Amino acid sequence: MEATPTSTVPGLETRAWFAPLLLSGVWLLLLLSVWPAGEFPLNDDWVYAASVRSLVEEGRLAPSPYTEASYVTQALWGGLFCLPGGWSYSALRLSTAVLGLAGVLVCFALLLEAGAGRRLAMLAALTLAANPLYLNLSLTFMTDVPFAALCLAALLFLARSLRRDSWGDFLVGSALSVAAVLTRQAGLVVALAYAAVALQARPVRTSRMIQALLSPLLAGAVLLAWHYWARTRGVDWLSNDRLKDLFTSLSAGVGGAVGAVSWRAAVALVYVGFFTLPLLAPAAAEAWHVGGPAPRHGAQVALTFFGLTWVALTATGARMPLSENLLHDSGVGPPTLWDVYIEHLPNLPKAPALLWTGITVLALIGGALLAGVVAAAALTKALGRSPAVALVGITASLYAALMVTAGYFDRYLILLVPLCAVLVSTVAGGRTPSWLGGRTAFLAGVALATTYGLFGAAATHDYFAWNRARWAAIDDAIRVRGVPASGFDGGYEWNGLNRYSPTKPWWWADREPWVIAFGPVPGYGEVARYPYRRLLPPGEATLLLLHREEP
Repeated sequence: MEATPTSTVPGLETRAWFAPLLLSGVWLLLLLSVWPAGEFPLNDDWVYAASVRSLVEEGRLAPSPYTEASYVTQALWGGLFCLPGGWSYSALRLSTAVLGLAGVLVCFALLLEAGAGRRLAMLAALTLAANPLYLNLSLTFMTDVPFAALCLAALLFLARSLRRDSWGDFLVGSALSVAAVLTRQAGLVVALAYAAVALQARPVRTSRMIQALLSPLLAGAVLLAWHYWARTRGVDWLSNDRLKDLFTSLSAGVGGAVGAVSWRAAVALVYVGFFTLPLLAPAAAEAWHVGGPAPRHGAQVALTFFGLTWVALTATGARMPLSENLLHDSGVGPPTLWDVYIEHLPNLPKAPALLWTGITVLALIGGALLAGVVAAAALTKALGRSPAVALVGITASLYAALMVTAGYFDRYLILLVPLCAVLVSTVAGGRTPSWLGGRTAFLAGVALATTYGLFGAAATHDYFAWNRARWAAIDDAIRVRGVPASGFDGGYEWNGLNRYSPTKPWWWADREPWVIAFGPVPGYGEVARYPYRRLLPPGEATLLLLHREEP
């Protein structure tokens, strides 16, 4: 059956094909603006890429003792993209970019399943696509984007299985939840959430009870099987840093544990609120417009969160960015050269302090609105409006609880962005908020999401630009100038590829005679410069090949 246009925005057709086509076009435009060319690893993806290489070239999957993620699904997926032309970082990046688009499209479909209007669903998907962290990671071979895409797809099919009482949807959703578990172990929360919702669903059906038991048992069994398989190859994920952080928090006593968890929860709310801000302001205004006690209580929650978090940030002097890894005060993507990343030398341009203060205020507003909107939705029982919303709500709660107790990098919060978008959409009752006539609210959200996308594209462009210069400098230093690899520090990724050992201290290099750096380092002399062009701020920049001076 052909859908009919329902949009009130002039010229915007909301037929079934329009939104996916538009979102795909936006995604392609973002990728082209970054131009992610270059045969080199980024961040931690040298670990995952090495496993794919052994799979493609030797026919065996070899997990690394360095990684904490399961990543079996990702290795198999990346291997498929290497079949036509052989193993390469470009093929692996393409595999993640495809899953990045899939995540955006599934986000749109999941909001529709939850009862959101098409324009609101499209705005949520656009917000995810434009997220600077999501875009950056979609152009690496990191596990975060594949994990998010698989979790969203699993939730979509499991929600459909609850609504339709369909074994077919259940089996597809369960298979996708297992695939998520075999990408990152935290995917188990999807199966647990499904069991919780299915057990409470009415009317009670025997088939649904069976499904409620099968889903977590299957995912848990696969996780245990992977754990024992990995241990036979020298990998024990139970000794990873996240669990160590959890035990450290618990061993600090009740006060220390509560303080650590509260801070992590506040920071997570600030980040996710900032990233979902294109949806939050219209939704909060719609909740207030509807009236009743729930919006007032939601406003009290929002003001309380804002006040307490503002006091905490002011007392500590902290401001955005508040978490480690991708987002930093010079852009997006970790600046993994020794002078900046380890020695913290001021060799990269930084955004003005006033700008970061403004972003911190916006992020605080976003976190407060998110807390208030979700509280209002809970009070009106909107979170139980449909199986999809209930399923997403429990998944988000379990995943957030895992993050705030065990610790996280900023990139781990990406999954919460589309999940919270679903929860926020419940406040609008499935409509685009009407308080500004719909059209204005929608366009304001699009404008803010576009701003995020422009920043993310420019920052990721710069990330690739300096990495291309870095690997050109490494090639020149070692192949042309004859710098010995044993006395060379090419940054985190090069050190990991060439000098990693589980028995050596992290970074696997310490004040080597030869260093690639963003700028001058005391005690080192400049040997060569390698230019690259950046967009933030616009202009020419250089990397330096440095040699340690004799005392």
